[in-house]
Amino acid sequence: YMWVKVEIKYNDKRLKLLTDKVIETIEKSKINIENLLFSSFNHNVLMHLSKKKPNWKIGHLFYSDTTDWQKKCKAVNAKSIHLYNKNIPENIISQAKNMGLEVYCYTVNNKSEYKKLIDLGVDGVFTDEKPETII
Repeated sequence: YMWVKVEIKYNDKRLKLLTDKVIETIEKSKINIENLLFSSFNHNVLMHLSKKKPNWKIGHLFYSDTTDWQKKCKAVNAKSIHLYNKNIPENIISQAKNMGLEVYCYTVNNKSEYKKLIDLGVDGVFTDEKPETII
């Protein structure tokens, strides 16, 4: 299953302006919103997006600090959680699944890492490679 992930990078001073521009651009395009997944490391970006577009799919990105990840995912009505493939806290996969979240890891660029993560129970990965080179 393939879709396009739109990762919103941020500048705290113009967080809402940037997020609003992303919304405006997507709405003007002919892209099927069902094929898009929006993500950001910045919780405030995702809060603003989820308030303006509650039906858009959101994935909450985390790197090393997963503090309050459950609360943050619930607050933005996230459909998925995105974790750094080298930093997966113990039990987070099963806890996320119990919350109904899909779990994705980034950035996975080799077969052995892909297989290890799938065996751990992740739903998929983000990669810089062609899918057939890691699957």
